[in-house]
Amino acid sequence: MRKLKQIVLPVLLISGAGFLTFVTSFAAVELIYQTKVNQETSDLIGIIAKKYPEVDASELLRVLQAEADVEIRENGAKILQKYGVEIDNSIVASSKFLITQSLKLSLVIIGGIGLVLAIYFYWRDWRQNDEMRKLVKYLQDLSNSLYDLKLEENEEGELSILTNELYKVTVLLREAAATNQKHSENLETALADISHQLRTPLTSLQVMVDNIYEDPEMPAEVRQDFLQSISRQLDNMSSLVTTLLNLAKFDNGAIKMHDRLVKVGEILDDVKDKLAILADLRDVRIEFTGDLTAEVELDARWQTEALANIVKNCIEHSPAGEKVKITVEDYPLFLKIMIEDAGDGMTAHDQKHIFDRFYRAQNAIAGSVGIGMSFAQAVIKADDGQISVKSKPGLGTIFTVKYFHNARR
Repeated sequence: MRKLKQIVLPVLLISGAGFLTFVTSFAAVELIYQTKVNQETSDLIGIIAKKYPEVDASELLRVLQAEADVEIRENGAKILQKYGVEIDNSIVASSKFLITQSLKLSLVIIGGIGLVLAIYFYWRDWRQNDEMRKLVKYLQDLSNSLYDLKLEENEEGELSILTNELYKVTVLLREAAATNQKHSENLETALADISHQLRTPLTSLQVMVDNIYEDPEMPAEVRQDFLQSISRQLDNMSSLVTTLLNLAKFDNGAIKMHDRLVKVGEILDDVKDKLAILADLRDVRIEFTGDLTAEVELDARWQTEALANIVKNCIEHSPAGEKVKITVEDYPLFLKIMIEDAGDGMTAHDQKHIFDRFYRAQNAIAGSVGIGMSFAQAVIKADDGQISVKSKPGLGTIFTVKYFHNARR
């Protein structure tokens, strides 16, 4: 149906142009012919009136207007021929010439319009075919995961609409491919990190198990120490694997925040309960100050884990008998939690890298693998929060966490 329309339209245009040209030319010839006849008639009357003044003009006009029959017309032709005047060289010949020229002009105009239309439709078909070839090539590249092509087409038309839709699909595919690539790289990094961090404790476990197995006469006290050490190593490995897997989930966007309005004091109480045994062993007190009844919208479960990692780090770096001070301040824009210890503090270099994965500060405790602070930062950022650190060697450290009110609205 579309091809038929493409053929009928040029034919109608050419036919209409030809008909209009022919009618115009015929009307022009008719006008010229009538003008020529009137002019020669006027000349004839003028000559007769001048040559024969005795002839009455009204009689002459009556004669000219009278209908001539065949006999009169033939006699007139014979008289003209007798004096060497040919009919073909008269007004009739001129009229035929004009009509012939007009027809030729019409044909030239029709041919010109047809040629222009033919060139136009050929160019249009060539352009559409060229665009179709580009689209086919574009689709082939998409099937080969090549998303770097650009389609710039702002004109109206069916192909332009198709091109724009393909470009939108390309953008989505490019973003999806980039996201998948990032997730794949993050997963690969996480697996490498887990493998690296587990190698040392696994080796230690293997040595202790081999000693127990190969020495059945081992003293009970030594055996008990080995078993306790194995238990601690297994607990550390379990905690390490859990933290690394959770960190990998956050990196890949697999964990979504489920925010709800909670009192910050409830979260801090959960943090204190989780770290009660460690605080007792280190002889460090956890002290709350500020507006503990302030409310904030966040994922309580994950933010408890994040804050627990920060407080745990402060406990581990605090001398026995000291305290970790947690201060809550509520502002119209955000809720601020400051966690302060009285430890040895950090250098400027350590502060710059404290949130880097597997970074161990100069005063890191034995057995630390350097993922706790990195995990805390990832969890806080996932809830649109911020974390920063301020410290000086010998003057302790202050971690500041900000949760913005209605950040997700």
